[in-house]
Amino acid sequence: MDPKTRAAVQSYYRLTETLQAAIQDPDRYEPGLTAAAYEANRLMAAAGLLSKSPQEITALVREIYPDWNPS
Repeated sequence: MDPKTRAAVQSYYRLTETLQAAIQDPDRYEPGLTAAAYEANRLMAAAGLLSKSPQEITALVREIYPDWNPS
């Protein structure tokens, strides 16, 4: 995995983790969720990943975080 794709995938992973935290405590994590979404969008666009299917993104995330469960 090239560095640009790795950075995008890591950012996507952080976004999903921040989303889970925001579901549990929306008042505390709302600003972080917005920042994480913007970062993930920017990095995924730069890596050409925005058009990929959810399954393809999940596969990429699992290359770095094998135990990741997005649900």
